[in-house]
Amino acid sequence: MQPVFHRHASLWQPRSAVMKRPQFAAVALVPVQPLGIAATLSAWAAAGLLVVIGLAPPASITIMKDTAVHMSDYDHFVIHAGECMPDCPPGFMRHEDNRSMFCTACDGPCDKICEEKVIDSVDAAQSLKGCTVIKGNLHINIRRGTNIASELENFLGLIKTVTGYIKIRSSHTLTSLSFLKSLRYIHGEELFEE
Repeated sequence: MQPVFHRHASLWQPRSAVMKRPQFAAVALVPVQPLGIAATLSAWAAAGLLVVIGLAPPASITIMKDTAVHMSDYDHFVIHAGECMPDCPPGFMRHEDNRSMFCTACDGPCDKICEEKVIDSVDAAQSLKGCTVIKGNLHINIRRGTNIASELENFLGLIKTVTGYIKIRSSHTLTSLSFLKSLRYIHGEELFEE
């Protein structure tokens, strides 16, 4: 379906739309199929149009010139340099509020935020490789193995911040916390209770 516009006071507006903010150059309400969104947004971003999307039925896209982008229930991609992509490229991260679709340059190395995890094997620790922030708690419960501290340092050595707590239990092969060599902050937003 093509958007329906009518001309009014030097602004293009959709028929029956109320234009309360005259700084918008154009607004279009268009039904969208979710599979075609990435290609459509990429073309619109290249043309300098910013997009607001709502995918709750009935799905629609609102195009607004020179305004912020907000996506409700559809944050599976970002826009960087006018192109849609699944994640921000190296050296960039999604804007701090995580509600923006745009990538911003990191001030120094970018943080890699990972969800809380129970580390009960070296394989489980490997899933946190490169993480610098653990959002939640970090549970370590490795009962046996060789070179455990060295392996954990390879995978957990970049962690700087844990927003919850760190719990190490039944891990007799660990004699120090040297494997968390970059750890600086344990915020304790959630505390352990037994």
